[in-house]
Amino acid sequence: MLAEKIRVSDERLGLKILVASILIAISAQIRVPFYPIPFTLQTLVIFLLSATLGARAGMFAVLAYLFEGCCGLPVFSGLQGGIHRLFSHTGGYLIGFAIAAYVSGLIFERFSGLWSIVCGLFVGHALVLLCGYLQLSIFVGYDHAFQCGVYPFLLTDAIKIALGTCLIKLIK
Repeated sequence: MLAEKIRVSDERLGLKILVASILIAISAQIRVPFYPIPFTLQTLVIFLLSATLGARAGMFAVLAYLFEGCCGLPVFSGLQGGIHRLFSHTGGYLIGFAIAAYVSGLIFERFSGLWSIVCGLFVGHALVLLCGYLQLSIFVGYDHAFQCGVYPFLLTDAIKIALGTCLIKLIK
């Protein structure tokens, strides 16, 4: 009896992770062209998923999304795919999504209240920017990586933090 409950739960979790990875892929296509890194809604969707699914499932949803893209499915921004994307100038942001989903999800799970949501979103966005910055700097240098891979995103990330806070508060 217990084994059946666990199996059904696992099947539902797998379906939730698959649907979440599809939502991330859709959000990657909602973008404003910007060079070298486009503005997308991915981080907002990833953190909403981490808040609702939890740290592990949120991270696994991102890993599923990355796996889909590495297999060549056109799920990355601009309908692109391929494992080479992880090693390109945008790869650090993609890798940062998984780390940030887990860390922000842990914050959402362990703490409650408005400031914990803001903190989780802030830390998550900071991790994505840090990972992206580090890999982008390999291609364009540290100064230029900050100018084109971090600085332009500060305002949009602040907006996403405010919007995400409201949405997560509504969901919870």
